[in-house]
Amino acid sequence: MKFNKPAKSYSDQINLLKERGLGIDNLSEVERVIQNVNYYRLSAYYIPFQDSKDVFNSGTTFADVFGLYKFDRNLRLLFLDIIELIEISLRTKVSYHLANNYGPFGYLDRNLYHKNFNYDHWFDILDRNIQKSHEVFVKQYFAKYSDKHLPIWMASEVISFGDLSVLYKNLQFKDKQTIARRNFRIDQTLLTSWLHSLVYIRNLCAHHSRLWNRSLSISPKVPRKNESWKKINSKRIFSILLLLKILCPDDSYWEKWVNKLQSLINKYNPKILMMGFPKNWEDYL
Repeated sequence: MKFNKPAKSYSDQINLLKERGLGIDNLSEVERVIQNVNYYRLSAYYIPFQDSKDVFNSGTTFADVFGLYKFDRNLRLLFLDIIELIEISLRTKVSYHLANNYGPFGYLDRNLYHKNFNYDHWFDILDRNIQKSHEVFVKQYFAKYSDKHLPIWMASEVISFGDLSVLYKNLQFKDKQTIARRNFRIDQTLLTSWLHSLVYIRNLCAHHSRLWNRSLSISPKVPRKNESWKKINSKRIFSILLLLKILCPDDSYWEKWVNKLQSLINKYNPKILMMGFPKNWEDYL
């Protein structure tokens, strides 16, 4: 079957929403939103307001739908905020371990990594990032020194979160375990999995993709001995909150972040159960 639906004008899109039972109090405001937020993008937020496909429940307004959309947008910003803190902390911890155990340029040694690591590909990416970098410290370093490579504590500043996750994953077991145990008191298998999930979440947020009601394509590994985790659906966004709590390097920052999350939920009253939040979710954090 071929797709044969015609494109609709903004006015036609609004009329279709009205026909499906969506209450619209402020037509000019709805027109402004529809002209700036893709009609199709908004459709994901109709779900909790429709018991039957394409029919809004009685009393549902555009403000209800757009409120859920705004909640999701602000949720992404909150996640980006704390993931930035964790990413910078991890850069520091990994580069510190490598520098103090293997020297400033020890990270270039192939023997430091798993035999299946695509070393050449990864370091080609790093070299390209360094060459394209406009950071002052990069230019100053190569103007002063004859070395072809940056020391690890500088190189880590131009490594993307995704490439940092790949680097950690492919370190030898003893190095991964030391970093995970010393800094987070968890096993290296958990940290490897959690970083992979966080990179995925970070990319969703950076590309403005939906977090609310998303089934995670890359879900975090669950600690086997933690009973509370076993009650949580690892395919839902709440599972990410549990690992954020453990990886966050600042307890006071975490408490403030949770307060912001609570305020956001209180403001928009979203369907949080559709994100895997248990009814007593605050007790987990």
